[in-house]
Amino acid sequence: MPITNHLCTPTAPRPSSRTLTSWNVAIRNFAICIIISLLLLSCQRSPLQAGNLPQPAAPLDRNTVPEFKRPEPKEDPEIPGPRVANSLILRKFDDTLFTQAQAAGKPILLVFSKSDCPNCTLQAPTLERLFKEDEFKSIEVFQIDFINQKDLAARFNMNAWSALLGMRGAEIRFRSVGLTKPADLRRELRRIL
Repeated sequence: MPITNHLCTPTAPRPSSRTLTSWNVAIRNFAICIIISLLLLSCQRSPLQAGNLPQPAAPLDRNTVPEFKRPEPKEDPEIPGPRVANSLILRKFDDTLFTQAQAAGKPILLVFSKSDCPNCTLQAPTLERLFKEDEFKSIEVFQIDFINQKDLAARFNMNAWSALLGMRGAEIRFRSVGLTKPADLRRELRRIL
């Protein structure tokens, strides 16, 4: 007679898939109940109840805040014309200097900016560093305030701040808006040399 091992034969009943599904549903419902009850408890213990609301911060008193004063730009005898604040290279647009540079066929860069423009604040120091390089020292640079000198912006057909207009004499070589990376500015400036 053959010996059979009852432990190896599959005689025990397996749970049906219906039983597993009902257990899964029960566990899920129990977890949802626990989560809801925890949320309700946390809302009851909230520090933002009617008497405990945080008070808004008091407004700043302008008399106690020190006023920031920009240093006056230094005059450089090599670059004629009035300087733009905090700039060694950029100068305000002067029509006589501009026409002289155009007549001489010099490379000219017009920088259209606005005082509260974030791109302009990134663009200006990058231009300052580039114009200290020997390659770009021959470029005549003029800054035009886009808000206060709208007539000049219209004269050069520029309708955006943080814009550059590159010229060689009277010939326009490039127009660009929003350039702040040194490599991009260097590439554009080489077009007017």
